[in-house]
Amino acid sequence: MINDKGGSGIFVEVFDQIGTLQEDIQSIINFPRLFSPISISGLGISKGRWKKIYTQDNYDPEKKSNLSKIQLIIGRGEDSRLWQNGIEKN
Repeated sequence: MINDKGGSGIFVEVFDQIGTLQEDIQSIINFPRLFSPISISGLGISKGRWKKIYTQDNYDPEKKSNLSKIQLIIGRGEDSRLWQNGIEKN
């Protein structure tokens, strides 16, 4: 998990590795990401659909994951807008 936005979702990274839940965190983060960080609903974790495997102490989401550069498209069609670094643009 990169950043928990409360009710607005959770930014996560998905790495290109299949293993057990006992894998060492360093071995996981040495693999490439499958795609850019994404936002997921927190319900996936709270209801047990997704497992949070590790939490790193003193994790700096900007330094490690370029948090301010993550872009998301919110909405659909005419209502779509770009979200980046807490700012929405049409």
